[in-house]
Amino acid sequence: MPELPELDVLAENLAARLGGARVAAVRVVSVAALKTFDPPIDALVGLAVTGFGWGTSLAGTEPFRGYWFNLVWTGFILAADAVVWARAGRSLLHGGGWRLVAMFALSSPFWWIFEVANWRLENWRYVGTTVHGGQAHLVLKTISFLFVLPALAESRDLLRSFVRFPQPPAVPLPPWTATALLVLGLVCVPLLYLFPDQAYPLVWLAPLAVLDAVARLRGRPSIIGLVRRGRDDRGRHRGGRRHRLSVGAEALDV
Repeated sequence: MPELPELDVLAENLAARLGGARVAAVRVVSVAALKTFDPPIDALVGLAVTGFGWGTSLAGTEPFRGYWFNLVWTGFILAADAVVWARAGRSLLHGGGWRLVAMFALSSPFWWIFEVANWRLENWRYVGTTVHGGQAHLVLKTISFLFVLPALAESRDLLRSFVRFPQPPAVPLPPWTATALLVLGLVCVPLLYLFPDQAYPLVWLAPLAVLDAVARLRGRPSIIGLVRRGRDDRGRHRGGRRHRLSVGAEALDV
């Protein structure tokens, strides 16, 4: 089995460092080491829906080609979520609750912000929009945009289930970083409309700056907080006989 060398190293490290100690708790911090799993039926269904969406679009099959976007992203969400669930034991569609509902509800308004900005920027256009016209076209675009945020969340979780990203070293950012980033993001908005040909990349950077700054100011998880915090030093000795050891894909409290 290809996993055996990795497991041997893990066992040797645990034996050397924890020999004779009592394990008080186990907390999974990464599932990158879980490299094998049985493909769940949800993943196969998702792949089938994605393939059907692409196939009918490329073949011009009516009436499905007008809904290929919804089919492809629905299939991707189902397949990605099934893989994440199988590898991590938790996922957006399994136990997402109100977070899942809110993500779908906010997805269309979120993407319509970019669409409104694009009326001025003319940075992208859609091919095949003549399939539906008038109000039906706007309604169908709104429905399609429902999948944007859930698809992004599933992509993030899918990547995390395979790759463990090391935290960067701490950077001593000044306390006014979030406020400055918020102001900078808001200043970018009029620049998009005054200089659309030169400032169009800001349509992606300005919302990120504003949202991350607001999250930081509200005490929520943010990129600013991650950069300021850097590596999590909780693995060091906490006093007494209790330690935390991170080896491979597990963290052990002993």
